[in-house]
Amino acid sequence: MKILLIFVVFFCCVLIGILIKKYFVKRQNFFCDLHTFCENLSSDISYNNEKLSIIINKNLSLFNADINLLFNSFNNYLAGQITAQEFIKSFNQKFYYLTEKERTEVVNFFINLGSFAKEEELQKIFNFVNLINPIKKEVIEKNKKFSSLYFKLFLFLGIIFVIIFI
Repeated sequence: MKILLIFVVFFCCVLIGILIKKYFVKRQNFFCDLHTFCENLSSDISYNNEKLSIIINKNLSLFNADINLLFNSFNNYLAGQITAQEFIKSFNQKFYYLTEKERTEVVNFFINLGSFAKEEELQKIFNFVNLINPIKKEVIEKNKKFSSLYFKLFLFLGIIFVIIFI
């Protein structure tokens, strides 16, 4: 029974470390992919006069599953299959690891995407990229500093518990 308890405590500590590391990695992947998407979007709008849904569908294969969920929800919103409120609710549920301010900014960007003239749209995308650039840099730095640190800390904490209980 004691060995089982030791194993469970060690497993929980390691699991907490893994979840914290995953949190930092998800945030980094999201903002890096969002930045790349905005660059692709601005170049596609500048040089190709394709519909927004076609541009987004072209980008689906380039990014990870998390941001593809955003693109699929946005495509459903563009097609009129879901309302803006449903899009916002879906986004907030799927991207729980973003802060409230970040979620609001991203949702506002996507809801207003495609509703302006070409030059205004490019300017809005440029402004949004300037808005997320510092966040992206901060998230990358935090991931480098803290993700492996927290994992190692909780692994070490689990080992300490094992040593104390043995």
